[in-house]
Amino acid sequence: GKQCGIAEYTNSLLVELGKLEGIEITVLGEGVFDYSHCIYKENLNLVHFQLEYQFYSPKRLEILLKGIKRFGKKSVVTMHTVHPNAKDHNWVINELGDLVLVHSNRQKEEVKRLMGKVKVEIVPMWCPNVTVREGINREMLGLPEVPIIATFGMVYFHKGIKELVLLA
Repeated sequence: GKQCGIAEYTNSLLVELGKLEGIEITVLGEGVFDYSHCIYKENLNLVHFQLEYQFYSPKRLEILLKGIKRFGKKSVVTMHTVHPNAKDHNWVINELGDLVLVHSNRQKEEVKRLMGKVKVEIVPMWCPNVTVREGINREMLGLPEVPIIATFGMVYFHKGIKELVLLA
């Protein structure tokens, strides 16, 4: 199967956006946090970036979003995780962001509850061609005969793990 995560999301987003006419896309490589050369481009009207809280301090996020606004550009922030304890991050996005993209209804409702001001839309996380090998069983993996919960990626509250455990 294919990898399913932020890289796959980025690739799928680029493929879909590339189908639209009149859109110029500039991609910054992994680990690049200086967006100034994109913000200054005359023909650029939107800056999209993906947020994981650990990649941006609230101050860095504020500087980035203020810079985007200062040059008359719009910002789109994909939030792969929405967490109520990230109050400073959430405040900055609510005050300075133009659009937030999330992956589920649950995340959208959480952004509305936590932020309220910023516009939010859902863009599902694509996981094309994910395959599971047949014949894998508990014995092969050395797993006990107890209920097991598995998830893609990190175990975050918005994936409904708590609700699943409560139902078990």
